[in-house]
Amino acid sequence: MATIVKVPVKPKMRDWKDKQATRDRMRTLIHDFLYSDATGLPVDFYGEGDVDQRSELIYEFLMSSPSIETGAASASIH
Repeated sequence: MATIVKVPVKPKMRDWKDKQATRDRMRTLIHDFLYSDATGLPVDFYGEGDVDQRSELIYEFLMSSPSIETGAASASIH
């Protein structure tokens, strides 16, 4: 089953790939979003290692994608 994840991206983060600091911030935003009790993956199905793995998959997907032009980045994870 695929899960669609939308990570909010602030306007100043649109050029996040340009600097290491903003790439690190994006990686942290993705992880925190997936780990959060309010927005994250269901703890009954996903452990901490799963969150780490999926966070990295989303980050790598976004790194290989064209620039984000909308207010949210979306990725499908399994």
